[in-house]
Amino acid sequence: MKMKPSDQKLSQVLAEWSVEPKASAGFRPGVWARIGRARGDAAWAGFARARAVPFAVLMTVALGLGAWTGREQARGRVAVERAEILQNYVSGLDARAMAMR
Repeated sequence: MKMKPSDQKLSQVLAEWSVEPKASAGFRPGVWARIGRARGDAAWAGFARARAVPFAVLMTVALGLGAWTGREQARGRVAVERAEILQNYVSGLDARAMAMR
């Protein structure tokens, strides 16, 4: 197949053409900084450090709520057991079985 003269000229221009981009001074450090940020987000330690304050607040609230709930359950249990002990004590008292001195 024969090429047209315009195609030959285009082929010659494309063969001679080359791209020479200007090198940016901060390109390489910028790339490494992005890689470092991506690595930091993937690790659990980086994730925890980035969210340390909300995590600490959440854990403090959860611990306080758990302690308060446990205290209230213990109070209720003590009240029930106290009532049972008193009931057993009173029902165990029999005036006829008491010895008079």
